[in-house]
Amino acid sequence: MSTSTATPPPGVATEPRPRRLGLDPLVPLWLLAPVVTWIGHGFTNGVTRDVALYIQAGQAVADGEPPYVAVWNRAGPLAHLLPGLGVSLGRWVGAEDVTGARVLYFALAALTPVLVYVTVRTVFGSRLGGSVGAAAMVSFPLWAHFSTSGPDSKQPMVVFMALALMLVVQRRMLLAGVATALATLTWQPVLFALALAALVMGLTADGGWRGRVLALGRFALGGLATLTATVLYFVAAGALSDFLDGFWRANAGYTSQPPLLRHLPAVSAGMQHWFGWTLWLLLGGLVLSVVVALVVLVLRPVAGTPLADARAGAVATGAATVGAVAWSFYAFNAAPDSLLVLTVAAVGLGNGAALLAHAVSGWKVPRTALAVGVAGFVLAALVTTALEMVGTAKSTILGGRNQAEKVLSPLPEASVMTVGVPQPLALTGRRSISPYQLFSPAIQRWIDDTWPGGLTAYVSWVREQEAEVLFTVPGPMPQLFKPLEPDYVPVGRFHSWRAWLHVDVDKSTRRQVDEALSAKRRTRAQ
Repeated sequence: MSTSTATPPPGVATEPRPRRLGLDPLVPLWLLAPVVTWIGHGFTNGVTRDVALYIQAGQAVADGEPPYVAVWNRAGPLAHLLPGLGVSLGRWVGAEDVTGARVLYFALAALTPVLVYVTVRTVFGSRLGGSVGAAAMVSFPLWAHFSTSGPDSKQPMVVFMALALMLVVQRRMLLAGVATALATLTWQPVLFALALAALVMGLTADGGWRGRVLALGRFALGGLATLTATVLYFVAAGALSDFLDGFWRANAGYTSQPPLLRHLPAVSAGMQHWFGWTLWLLLGGLVLSVVVALVVLVLRPVAGTPLADARAGAVATGAATVGAVAWSFYAFNAAPDSLLVLTVAAVGLGNGAALLAHAVSGWKVPRTALAVGVAGFVLAALVTTALEMVGTAKSTILGGRNQAEKVLSPLPEASVMTVGVPQPLALTGRRSISPYQLFSPAIQRWIDDTWPGGLTAYVSWVREQEAEVLFTVPGPMPQLFKPLEPDYVPVGRFHSWRAWLHVDVDKSTRRQVDEALSAKRRTRAQ
């Protein structure tokens, strides 16, 4: 990006373009702001099904198992390895597994506002625009809640995406390739958006075609080196086939995604529930990201001016936005899928504010009014988000753990099988006999095609294992596992799962577990 000192024409901002993080006093602010704003939510809210699956994956990694072997899912391997790091760190300091994973993920999530800030500041040289983008990133309720409620596969994807976008606009292409690979190894669809941004920056590199080829080559080298290191890890662990199955084959052949427009009303309701007033920030940021890119293309600003310097970066972030939105129209299941567009939306808001600041820079009153408005927005975003996080804080994890312990503590050496409810095992640190814990239609098709003898043989195998404890979703035995029903006796339930004990477990133990779980329901009824 040019650093020419040519005098800009009237009406163009002359704010110095800060380059070194250590010289920018707002960098520490945007490192601290999300911590102060989000921490009121705490780490004790309940564990959902998907979160429990990734906690289980992390526990398996912490116990020495490579990803996909003990706990199977179709996300990238970092969705196993990062929870495993959190679990290991938590155990090292004496914390619960869930807490260890959540604190690590909170620390990672808290980096995203400052990454957005630096991205916008790099593109436009505007601290004001960077602060708008960072404040938006802090204020998105879905992201704020995810910061303390994980782990989930998409959380680190957002962090690595923000890092990759920052490195791309800084033309640090080798590191950008590494960050893009890390994002992709967490959640695969992000590759499309980041590759478009890298393509723009590569094709606008200095040095003619040679410089462009070298820039794109460095990006590719960073990504391929990271992928190669990952493959070598799985080869050394003897789990290369498991990696290829979970990361690639099961997604390529067994994932059917509903297009956004097919269920737009349900998606809209979910987005309004999760985002509230910030939904307008999200949509506005996506539009602004593309608009700003088009504006700097059409204006063709004078070389050496801030707008000329911003041209490639603004177009690159706009291209990433187009890629992320295109994927979202192709496949969007629920509000958490919007995590793919949060970073580019926040950057888009920052770019829009920066462009406006440049437009009014020659006018004292509008410039002052804009600065006051941005300060008010930042303050309002931080305060309202902090109040919401405190107001929605819950301490429900202990109840779920206690109920699971009532089932498992009388049977400390029992084998366990879960069907669609990994929560009890994640909360107690126990392991299922099967790597499969969720049984969506796509996963059932996968098992049917890959398990020797198909899905029927898999269910027969589960029955042959005679696990003493079985956890299922509330209600009757799931249809797929009906052949197990003669072997199991229901003993009680929690709000998200039902417990069954094998008929070979002695009656006194079955009675003890049933009474322990029933006591909770009687207390609630009273």
